[in-house]
Amino acid sequence: MRSTRTAFLGVIAALMIGSLPAAAPAQAQASAAILDLMNTVRAKYHAPPLEWNNDLARAATAYTKACKNKPSNADGRYGESRWHSTNNNAGIRDAVNAWAGQASKYRFDNRYSSETGDFTQLVWKDSSRVGAGIAKCSTGTFVVARYTPPGNIPHRFAQNVLRP
Repeated sequence: MRSTRTAFLGVIAALMIGSLPAAAPAQAQASAAILDLMNTVRAKYHAPPLEWNNDLARAATAYTKACKNKPSNADGRYGESRWHSTNNNAGIRDAVNAWAGQASKYRFDNRYSSETGDFTQLVWKDSSRVGAGIAKCSTGTFVVARYTPPGNIPHRFAQNVLRP
């Protein structure tokens, strides 16, 4: 059996373990840090700030624990950004920076590209809620962020992915 060591960003740990005395402060600090990173990128592209969603965070965390770097079956319920690094010391900041870095490949031509889909979802103007999870897997670090309403919708890029 493959051993997987999972680390949960204080937010997720508190939700999965239960009520610990310091859970609420750790939860608030972790979600605030993630939101700050994401909302800093979104502001550059004129997208409103995201709000943290515990249900999305729980689902993203459960998915990261499987250590599979492939799209989940969203069926239009949420948008998703995924990131994997062979560096077990990598974290959410590295993932958000990688997603934001895809902007250099985006042509602002109002269409989806698999090379820039994590970036366009991150800055998708109509997405308003996010939750994220992180796992330390045998192959490295795996990060997933889930968003609602979902982004990357055909024919809606012009109004949702704006130039800086």
